[in-house]
Amino acid sequence: MPDLFTSIIFIGLAALGVTLLVKSVRFVPNEEKWIIEYLGKYSRTIEAGINFTIPFVETVRKRWDIREQVIDVSKQSVITKDNVGIGVDGFLYFKIINPEDAMYGVQNLRNAITRLAQTTMRSTVGAKELDDILSSREAINAAVSEAIQDAGGNWGAEVTRYEIKDIDVPDNITKSMEKQMTAEREKRADILNAEGARQSAILKAEGEKQARILAAEADKEESVLVAEGEAQATERKAAAQAKAIELVRQQINEQGGDAAVKLEVAKEAVAAFEKLAKEGNTLVLQGENATVSGVIANAMSVMGAASSVTNANQS
Repeated sequence: MPDLFTSIIFIGLAALGVTLLVKSVRFVPNEEKWIIEYLGKYSRTIEAGINFTIPFVETVRKRWDIREQVIDVSKQSVITKDNVGIGVDGFLYFKIINPEDAMYGVQNLRNAITRLAQTTMRSTVGAKELDDILSSREAINAAVSEAIQDAGGNWGAEVTRYEIKDIDVPDNITKSMEKQMTAEREKRADILNAEGARQSAILKAEGEKQARILAAEADKEESVLVAEGEAQATERKAAAQAKAIELVRQQINEQGGDAAVKLEVAKEAVAAFEKLAKEGNTLVLQGENATVSGVIANAMSVMGAASSVTNANQS
């Protein structure tokens, strides 16, 4: 009997030890943190992995999921700065970074964050006009996230972002906005058409101006070239005549030059009289000019006077 009693006690103690051991071992998942209380008072926070607690003395008060969570913020009625009633809803993303503050800093963390998101959204949206709200969602999201983050930090939560899901605008306001947008588009189209016509006219006028300038420059260059050509031709003709005269003068001054001149003058005179006879013209000559010899004599007297002047100039 004593041995049996001892065995029973031993088995009971062993079972109690196993039970206590099982109760003391805590396997915490990787995505969670647990709040441990010692006789109803906060003791510590255990993290992922194997942990040990004191059975019946330490208890797990709360298991916090530290992954990012999302709250569907229900639609709120908001009066904008320009007195338009709209409905706005969205999503709020947050995660637990301090389970102790989340446990003891606020009674209901999720409800508190939701209410704070709603009031912050109403105040932020209400401070803007409707056009700004529709065109600056990113700015509103950032403002709401920043405002909630300040309070959420005291509750052990980090607000990662806020996203506006939908904005409900009354039908009459929507129709007015559509008309306004249509008028604005038509106005921009008219401005663009007018600007295009103005630019086209300017370009056309500039083109015509450039064409006239180029034509005038071409005429000017042509006139200059023609004038230069005529001047060069005149100079060359004058030089040729001067050279011919010089050669004639030199030939006259040489021995036998007078006879050669007389012969040439006689030839020209005979040719002239012959031409007049063939054409049947009537020419009246008086005095010594009535004969070829008289014409030659007059020509030679002129040449003699010219020769005398030339010799006088040279001397």
